[in-house]
Amino acid sequence: MRQAAATQKLYLYAITAGADGHPFGFQGLDGGPVHAITHGRVAAVVSPVPERLRPERRHLAAHHDVLNRLLRETAAVLPVSFGVAADGAAIQAILSRNQKAFLEQLRRVAGRVEMGLRVTWDVPNIFEYFVRTHPELRAVRDRCFGGPRGPTQEDKIEVGRVFERVLTEDREADAQRMEEVLAPHCAEIARTRPRDEREAVTLACLGPGECFGEMALVSDLPRMATVRSRTSVNVLTVDREAFHALFAHLPPLRGFFQQLVQQRLEVGPGQAHAAPGSPPTSPPA
Repeated sequence: MRQAAATQKLYLYAITAGADGHPFGFQGLDGGPVHAITHGRVAAVVSPVPERLRPERRHLAAHHDVLNRLLRETAAVLPVSFGVAADGAAIQAILSRNQKAFLEQLRRVAGRVEMGLRVTWDVPNIFEYFVRTHPELRAVRDRCFGGPRGPTQEDKIEVGRVFERVLTEDREADAQRMEEVLAPHCAEIARTRPRDEREAVTLACLGPGECFGEMALVSDLPRMATVRSRTSVNVLTVDREAFHALFAHLPPLRGFFQQLVQQRLEVGPGQAHAAPGSPPTSPPA
């Protein structure tokens, strides 16, 4: 097992299930070899710290490249924010103190994928849009700004307070509607704080990562298997054009499907979705 020197500074990418300290065979920041420090059943994925660790494009790209490769090679990954470094002894202590929590989170995300949903109001002026669509805000605006005298500071504060309230109410209503639609498809849904006034809803959804029918989309071949569900399910369909757009612009999704296709080919046509002990499914005539 590879052990880091207690005083050697290491850059931390993620926490995974125990990896026996082996090198992963790819490079991290500044070309440093990526390997694992294992404690019990969990491991920290690390590499040597660059001489100058800064949030530069090349460092950010290398950090995310390591995470994407880990997602393809391991069952579950707990990513660490960019810029975290510690010596080997401190990392061992972190793994020891938090092993139970890490294992719980790894089980929580295993076999699942996280997708984000961001909904915005596509309007040139968000305040004017709300004035047109909310009579209460329009009345307050007209009363405070429509007279011959200019608005006082109190008038501006009142208009701003009403605008903030109706904005929050609309966001809450939209988020609830989105969550109702997504709930049957997601194991967990978390809201994140909007980054600007035009952002209506931002959700992070954690759900099952299983799919079928991808071979016909990536290889332009007839589909190779028939899928039969044993229980009621909700299925999201993606046409060829949408699939290729997602495949081209989302590296994690591209990596997932590349690994999945390799697994399908190793298993063999018609057997990828067969239940244990069941006969292989033959391609439809």
